[in-house]
Amino acid sequence: MRINHVTVFFCLIFWSGLMSAQEVDLCEGRDWFAPIAAKQSQLCKGVLEAALERRQNAVSDLNQVIRSNPNSAEAYRAHEVLLQMHIRDGRFRDALREAEAMLILRPQAADILNLRPLLLALGGYPPLSTHLRRSILPYVPTADVNPHFPVRINGKHGLFYADTGANIPVMSDEEAHALGLVIRSVDSKIGDISGRSVSMRVAEVDTLQIGRSVLRHVPFVILPASQPPFNEVPVDQQAILGIQILLAVKSIHVAADGSMEIAGTDKSEGVATPIAFHQSQPVVQMSYEGRSMPYTMDTGAVHTTLNPLFSETFPAVVQKGESKNHQLTGQGGTSSQPSIRVASLRFSLADREVTLSSAVILTKQTTSESAWAAGNLGYDLIRQTAPFTINFEKMTFVSGTSSASHSHLQ
Repeated sequence: MRINHVTVFFCLIFWSGLMSAQEVDLCEGRDWFAPIAAKQSQLCKGVLEAALERRQNAVSDLNQVIRSNPNSAEAYRAHEVLLQMHIRDGRFRDALREAEAMLILRPQAADILNLRPLLLALGGYPPLSTHLRRSILPYVPTADVNPHFPVRINGKHGLFYADTGANIPVMSDEEAHALGLVIRSVDSKIGDISGRSVSMRVAEVDTLQIGRSVLRHVPFVILPASQPPFNEVPVDQQAILGIQILLAVKSIHVAADGSMEIAGTDKSEGVATPIAFHQSQPVVQMSYEGRSMPYTMDTGAVHTTLNPLFSETFPAVVQKGESKNHQLTGQGGTSSQPSIRVASLRFSLADREVTLSSAVILTKQTTSESAWAAGNLGYDLIRQTAPFTINFEKMTFVSGTSSASHSHLQ
């Protein structure tokens, strides 16, 4: 059995304005790995700083854009970027404030009107807080090899997905009931990887313990246990720890044996590649035939999939492939997408050669990310670089790292 994770998309519409094509790419936050140039507009600087989690600088620059011309399209875009940054950092009250400001400028903005009830619900909980201690998490075999965190909630143990591809924590209603959580309905809808939308509910975990680290006031979106991704997963595993939690623990080190360390410090050198954010999606560069392109980094995806941009960039690969339909399953159901299947492709990720077997190349755009990302980097390739560290404090993915001895930790 394999689980197809849900990716919760808020579907925010980006404004591109009347800037040059080069500035549009930057101000959309997709030219993450270029140096910040002095000649760039303050808006573009703020967008890039937000993508790189340079929070203080981003807030300063984007608020200056807003103050300089509060009713402008540039101000709307600045509010939007701040909203996205606050969501992924778990600052839902701050995100709600930005959403309200956006609705003053555009009262009929359907995406923000749909998002507002969710932010109202999540913002009603106390702010997420953390007490971090370096923790070693033993490897526990599961139906797949994707990373799971052993957790403790209300005296009960669980084994929850650590999913960089989920832009908010998600839990099944059955899991929530087993943990004694209070579920609230929300008048919002979300989209999933199948391209369909479903309504939602929310609940708060007062205390989430991961190893020796403790997170307080962690909100979860609640979805039915009777449908993917939870319908084939046992209770105590029906939850996905989204980007807010993974950012909160700062770093995740995965050893060659599958054990993990969170909230630690790298003790040896490895080859690092930068991480940036597009909304709440981590993005890294990976190379094929010497050409680097952006890929969304998704530890919750069992398999890597390649997007139409990859086939457009490497048409020779498509010519040697076989046409097949590929099934994408999410909470909203399953959709069949046209694709090309190639026996194997070799990539370079953080200076490590990784092999994608039975490569799936989607030929039709399925999400907003699939329009500009060459693919969705799944755990099948990520784990080939182990030992590795995802460090959200330094915004790097480091392959070949080896953590210090942790025999003294429990």
